[in-house]
Amino acid sequence: MPTFKDNGLVLRETHAGESDKILTLLLMERGKVSVSARGARKPKSKFAAASQAFCFSEFVIFEGKGFLALTQAEPVKFFHRLQGDFDMYCAAAFFAEMLDAMILPGMPAEPALRLMYRTLSLMVSGAVPPDLAAAVFQVKFFQLEGLAPEETICTDKGARDALNYILSSEINKSFDFRLSERSLKELGAAVGEFRAANVDIVFKSLTLNQQ
Repeated sequence: MPTFKDNGLVLRETHAGESDKILTLLLMERGKVSVSARGARKPKSKFAAASQAFCFSEFVIFEGKGFLALTQAEPVKFFHRLQGDFDMYCAAAFFAEMLDAMILPGMPAEPALRLMYRTLSLMVSGAVPPDLAAAVFQVKFFQLEGLAPEETICTDKGARDALNYILSSEINKSFDFRLSERSLKELGAAVGEFRAANVDIVFKSLTLNQQ
């Protein structure tokens, strides 16, 4: 039976039929894939937990001719606090949308997956607030994609120092700093302007907390 096992995160879930889902997964080895999860919307489905957005799981996937179908899924890490905190949920939705939009099928995705996992873990633990998580995530992801911003995008010294630290650090260390409120605001604004100037994508999730 042509199946493979891989670990990864649910970036997006889409309803299909009466009780199915189409999952967009970011996998450690296979990168971004679209997978059918039959019956995942049924309350007693074996996929009910692992098919939720932002759940990190171990998946077993059947590879057919032109399609992938989920056969087993074992949840490894839930990020429950995202559902109870609007700011964190909006940030997580933005991260997932960015990964989904900018990572094409077949592209290497392990570093981006590790970045997403680290960002969500620190954010839900309360160690990193959503606005700082968003700034670091974007800078690091742009760097992974070959779009690293230069320090000149920031006018504030604290923001420049933070940007340089993020770019020079490994993923697991890139959040290990703190900023004044003023410098964080400057960094967030500068990164937002950099994104708008270099990424021709309208991210719907950015409007969630403006409604």
